[in-house]
Amino acid sequence: MKIRWLAFNTYLLATALLLAGCKSPEEKTQAAEVRKQKKELSTVRVHLEVSGETPGRTTEATILRTSPILLHVLSEPFLDERDVQGAIIIENAGGFVVKIQFDDHGVFALDNISTSNKGRRIAIMSDFGEARWLAAPVMARPIKDGSITFTPDATREEAARFVRGINNTVKKLKKNQLLPGS
Repeated sequence: MKIRWLAFNTYLLATALLLAGCKSPEEKTQAAEVRKQKKELSTVRVHLEVSGETPGRTTEATILRTSPILLHVLSEPFLDERDVQGAIIIENAGGFVVKIQFDDHGVFALDNISTSNKGRRIAIMSDFGEARWLAAPVMARPIKDGSITFTPDATREEAARFVRGINNTVKKLKKNQLLPGS
């Protein structure tokens, strides 16, 4: 009896490739979720609080959904996602905070705005699948390091979606060379 090794090895190779390419339903679902998450985009707009209402130049920002705070802010943001280097979630004893790190332009703008408007708030607006105001931290001192750390009015899952979307947006902007220094 003769065995054809070449034919046997070909069948073995084909079987191995088929088995390696097969995924369980859970793996397929996870892979689809990862692909979906890589496409998620978020915006971020940082507005300066002003003392009074000026038609055409200011807008009302309602911060916090459970105990709303009404602020008058400049309609035009002084920072947006084009100025972001990245964002992360930082776990702390009371829960979590979000930290947004800005680029050179953002560092300069935050330093100037926070120095000349000490004690005022900055209102942070985002569209991460839902457009809303996330926070309004007080600028108690000049912000020299170019980062804003705040507790968002969001669940942990919403904050993760926001951060993931911001980081995806930054990557997309850099890929499209819409950001300086790309």
